[in-house]
Amino acid sequence: MSEQFSSSGMPKQSTPEGRAYKAFRSHLVNIIRGVGDEDELREWAERNAQVAEMAQVSLKDLRPSTVHIDEVMTNMSVMYANDELIGDRIMPVIFNGGKLSAIYFSYNRRDRTAYPDDTMTDRSDPAELNQDRSTTTIGLLPRSLKEYLDWYTIQNQSAPLNEIVDVVENVLYGLKFRRELRVIAASTTAANFGANTLAIAAGDRWDSATGGDPGAVVDAAMAATWSGSGPGRWVAQTSLNVHNVLKRHPKILDRFKTTGGAPMMATRQMLAEYFEVDEYIVGKARNDTANIGQTASYSRMWPDTFGIYRVSERPGVRNAAFGYTIQDQPTQQDLQFLLEKSSKGAYQSRASHADVQQVVCQDCAFLVTTPIG
Repeated sequence: MSEQFSSSGMPKQSTPEGRAYKAFRSHLVNIIRGVGDEDELREWAERNAQVAEMAQVSLKDLRPSTVHIDEVMTNMSVMYANDELIGDRIMPVIFNGGKLSAIYFSYNRRDRTAYPDDTMTDRSDPAELNQDRSTTTIGLLPRSLKEYLDWYTIQNQSAPLNEIVDVVENVLYGLKFRRELRVIAASTTAANFGANTLAIAAGDRWDSATGGDPGAVVDAAMAATWSGSGPGRWVAQTSLNVHNVLKRHPKILDRFKTTGGAPMMATRQMLAEYFEVDEYIVGKARNDTANIGQTASYSRMWPDTFGIYRVSERPGVRNAAFGYTIQDQPTQQDLQFLLEKSSKGAYQSRASHADVQQVVCQDCAFLVTTPIG
C-alpha cells in the first residue's frame, strides 16, 4: 500500500503540525531511551524547556541513590554490653534501715573452740564458761550518678531509640559498675585476708611447665578457712585468664578421665566439683582505664587471683561470712523534669544510695595471689 494511505485505507493527512509532532515524538523517544546524540539533545533543549529537563535527567544517568534517602532501621541497633558483674555473689547486699553509720557485734572465735572439762563428782560445781563480744563501727558513703536529657533530644529521636529508657538504665548500671570495682578491691586485696593468703612460687604456678597442683592448693586453702553456724555457701572466684588455664589443666582433666570420660576441657560445673565448692564464678567484665577524653584502654576488671569465700545465703545473726555490701535502702531512682533548663525543659535521671563494702570475717576466705605467672 502506498505510503500516502494508512493501514485502514484512509488517506494520510500530512500537515506541518503533524510533521513537527512526529519529529518531536521521535526525538522524545530517543531521549527517553538514552540513544539521542548530544546535538539532538541540545537542539530540542533549546526549543522546549520540558525536553531540556528530560535531557538533563537522561544525561545524569539516573541511579537508585538519586531517588532514595536513607532511613533509620527500626529493627536493629548496636549497643555493647559488659560481661556479667559478679560482685554481689561474693559480698551480698544487706540493708540497715537508712542509717549512714552502724555497729555490728562479733563473737570471739576462741569461745567456740576451747571448753573446760565437764566431768562432775559429788558436790562439785560445773566449770563456768565465759563468752566475749566485740563491736565494729561502719560508715556508709553516699553514692549517686545522674544524666541530663534535653527535651529537644527526645523530640528529635528516631525509632527505635528511646532516650528516656536509656538514661534511666545507664545511671542504674553505672552505680552497679562502680560497686563492682569496690567489691573487687575488697575481695582481691591480700591485706583483707589476714594469714589466709598464698603467693605461689613461679615454678609451681598453674601455667608453668610443671603445671603445679591446683587441687592441692585449694585443699590447703579450704582447710585454713572457718565457717559459720548460719546458712552459707562456698564460692570460688577467679579471672578469665586463670579460668582458661584451669579448664585445660592436665591434672584436672586427668581426674575426670577416671570417671569414664575423656573431656577436652573442664566446665565450670566440673571445676566446682573438683574444688568441692558450691559455686565457681569467673570475672570477665571490662573497664576502660583511660582518662576521659583520652583513647580508650580496656582491661579486665578482675585481677589474676583465685579466691575462696564463704558467702551468707541470707542476712542473719550468729553467722559468719567473708563480707557484705551494707546499703542504707534500696537504690532510689529519680526522673525529674527541669522546666528551667533549655528552651523546652529537660529531664534529669538520677540514681542514689549509700553503701560500704565491709569485710567482716577474714577467716572465712582464702586468696591465692599468684596462681599464674
